[in-house]
Amino acid sequence: MKRRRSLYWPRLLVQVVFVGLAIWLGVRAWVGAQSFDSACPYGGVVTLWGYLSTGTFLRETGASNLVLLALLLVAALLTGRAFCGWACPLGTVQEWLASLIRRLTGGRTAWLPIRPSRKVDRALSWLKYGVLGWTVWASATAVVPPLIPFCPYRTLFTLNVGSLLGWSVIVGLITLSFAVERAWCRYLCPLGALLAVTNKISLWRIRKDEVRCASCGLCDRACPVDLDVMREVERGAECIRCRSCVRACPREGALRG
Repeated sequence: MKRRRSLYWPRLLVQVVFVGLAIWLGVRAWVGAQSFDSACPYGGVVTLWGYLSTGTFLRETGASNLVLLALLLVAALLTGRAFCGWACPLGTVQEWLASLIRRLTGGRTAWLPIRPSRKVDRALSWLKYGVLGWTVWASATAVVPPLIPFCPYRTLFTLNVGSLLGWSVIVGLITLSFAVERAWCRYLCPLGALLAVTNKISLWRIRKDEVRCASCGLCDRACPVDLDVMREVERGAECIRCRSCVRACPREGALRG
């Protein structure tokens, strides 16, 4: 078990560093020292069309967004959606909320007494591809990135709560997180939708050994995105490489990665 837990602390350290970085960027944006959006890789997605067609960037974005997007895509080709499970500050906040709920409810990761069925969950997971498509389409005629007014990542870390919309975004994020673990990641995040396709081809993935599997279901219950682990963990689009299933598995070698 010690070997399977070996990446827990490194992952936690990465999460803390990226949350700290997001807070630092948010403070700088709040005092007017720097644009928060210039450090967002998804800004590269929405400004790319305008840059290629007119040679200009959307407001609040620039070359830094394209560089960050390129670096993230290269990393995703190697590690799949590990960014979502290791580095995304908003994903980490949702994970910490789930941990808080688990403590308050005696084990559940959401206030709902049951999780949505996998059929419902998979149907809802397609929403994020719609968000991705809409933002890319809308960016063709936009002046500022289309998602800015509704982005919980931006709103949370820049404390943009001076309006009813800002408060609605924060309350909506917390409410969704209390209802379903990592709800934003699973159902609405367009960057997650973009990275999901790399799970099919990435070099690093969680590997399974069905012969060693005891069919105890502990891995399924530990998964924050409700995967059928033994069927979906290796190439499934929703796996965020968090290794919760590996840590939960009682059989040496049944899950590794």
